[in-house]
Amino acid sequence: MAKAYLAKGVETTALQSLARAAKLAPGNADIQFLQGLIHLRRGENKEAMERFDAAIRLEPKHSQAHLKRGDIFFSRGKLKDALKAYTLSVASDRGNVDALLQIGRTYLLAKRPDKAAATLEKAVRLDHDNAWALFYLGQAQYQLKQFEKAVVSLHTALR
Repeated sequence: MAKAYLAKGVETTALQSLARAAKLAPGNADIQFLQGLIHLRRGENKEAMERFDAAIRLEPKHSQAHLKRGDIFFSRGKLKDALKAYTLSVASDRGNVDALLQIGRTYLLAKRPDKAAATLEKAVRLDHDNAWALFYLGQAQYQLKQFEKAVVSLHTALR
């Protein structure tokens, strides 16, 4: 029911529905995660982080909760904390292209194009049509002075 409210953009009603569900199933990490998503969508980062932390306490390998924690840290400029959260997300789900993409972006901001390129190459291997992964890979390759590779990655990203 909460997902239906959320799809309609009725976030307050969705949160109320999820609060009732949490009372009925207090050990359900996905309920905590969904509450966190709503808070994040509303710009309530503190409340979102609390819900993501609760989801992880219930399910330590909740890949998406780790990813969203990383996004909050990233938005605050806390790159080390973001990297840790994104790395935990990938450790929980090796195929998490979104987390790999975010690791790559974080390494770019940290002036580590070598690590960014290695991580983004993994993301592209998993999803060869991911325009953002290709775009950031092209940036990393450019910073590494791998100009021909950068041109190919950036051109492919624009397809």
